[in-house]
Amino acid sequence: MENTHNQRLPNSPEKEIREDDQNIISGARNTDQLEKMKNKAKENPAPTDDRQGTPAVVKVNNGGPDQSQKQTIRKPLSAKGHALMDYALVGSLLLLPHLLGMNKKAKRIYAAEALVLLPYVALSQQPLAIKGLIPFSMHRKIDLFNVGQFALQSLFKPFRRSRKELIFNLSFTAIAGLAVLLTDWNQQPPDSH
Repeated sequence: MENTHNQRLPNSPEKEIREDDQNIISGARNTDQLEKMKNKAKENPAPTDDRQGTPAVVKVNNGGPDQSQKQTIRKPLSAKGHALMDYALVGSLLLLPHLLGMNKKAKRIYAAEALVLLPYVALSQQPLAIKGLIPFSMHRKIDLFNVGQFALQSLFKPFRRSRKELIFNLSFTAIAGLAVLLTDWNQQPPDSH
């Protein structure tokens, strides 16, 4: 009686395995599981349609040091969603400091920042752009710089000495940072005007 389907997979370095099968093999405990996992991977490949964005790859450990498998997680903000967030953040920099009665220096700083942010948002390659001159990948780099700048700005006198301004600045920094983190930057935005 042959018992080949329940044999443990050898852990020898000499085995020849195709690269795409490596992750399947590392999660299988015996050859029977290996065949099931290979068939499942062939039936349900990860979607890679560029219109929906490029999936992020996350390694998940399911019970041992060599038993990881890949799963995909889509980021919720598209280029259009990110553009909407950017325009809303620029508008909030112009309006909220006045509505909240912030000090004059904070109002001036936020107004100046809004006037700097608006052109690069409007000129980035995204669906709501006025003219797509700045590549979307460059927009990401500028966003990262701006989030860092907003975080450091919390240390300046007009913000750190007033609770209202400090809370607003920290909240704004957190929201802008989340917008960057939740954006699918690998997505190819459609050509803008």
